[in-house]
Amino acid sequence: MSNSFWRRPFTGGGRKAEVATHTTSSEVKSGGPRLALTTAFRANFTTPDYMSLCREGFAKNPIVYRCVRLIAESAASVPIGDTRALGLNADQIEAFYGYLQVAGEAYLEAVDLDGDILSMRACRPDHVRALTDRGGHLAGYEIEDGTQRRVISRDPLSTRCALFG
Repeated sequence: MSNSFWRRPFTGGGRKAEVATHTTSSEVKSGGPRLALTTAFRANFTTPDYMSLCREGFAKNPIVYRCVRLIAESAASVPIGDTRALGLNADQIEAFYGYLQVAGEAYLEAVDLDGDILSMRACRPDHVRALTDRGGHLAGYEIEDGTQRRVISRDPLSTRCALFG
């Protein structure tokens, strides 16, 4: 590589403009000064939190809104066993699939009494945080509901948890 580019960076590197075979001489432009600056930019059209992304990408976009709703409603209408025994209704399943599409993750919390599941509810993904032990393994989840925080532990022997994701 010749050093002419480094000596004259804004003059086209000392190379002559190449003429394509299908152009006429009047269409050929000179190889004038060129400069390209690139940096790693972050998209700054919205903040990267769940509510802003939902508002901008889901609620304000009627096509995305309708697509997500159709997929969630269709998925909720598919019979997947006895959902009534688990306390799941169509609204909870729709919310679960909606969270899964918009946020990329979704959680169902089982509300039980003495080991029997009374009901299940969909949890907003931005309110759930995974907790790990010292080895980096999943130990449970922390759920934030307004000002209240609850920790749902995972049983180390059976690896069962009241939160499904």
